[in-house]
Amino acid sequence: MKNIIIGAAFVLACSASFAQTTVGPVHLQQVVTGWNSEAFSVNAGTAMPNPAGCGATDLAGTTINNPGYKTFYAAALTAMANDTPVLIVVSNTVCEGARPRLIGITLNRS
Repeated sequence: MKNIIIGAAFVLACSASFAQTTVGPVHLQQVVTGWNSEAFSVNAGTAMPNPAGCGATDLAGTTINNPGYKTFYAAALTAMANDTPVLIVVSNTVCEGARPRLIGITLNRS
């Protein structure tokens, strides 16, 4: 039974790594906030990857209800302020409204 549980945990961990797509490195062109909600989106000046089949691909976004929101927002603002290239990670399975859901931002040194 212990081996089954460990095996199931391993399969779940491996499948989670395939639930994302990365674009970049890119320089952010916009950080869009507001619209009467705790949300923001990023624009890389190119179409976002759209593995979840979302209706729009101009931005990737997230809301405060999603894990990592504050960290993503801090990384996006830092990248914009310093013109630092980033990797943008979007969900392969979930949209945020009509756009790909932002699930990570990686800052890179220029």
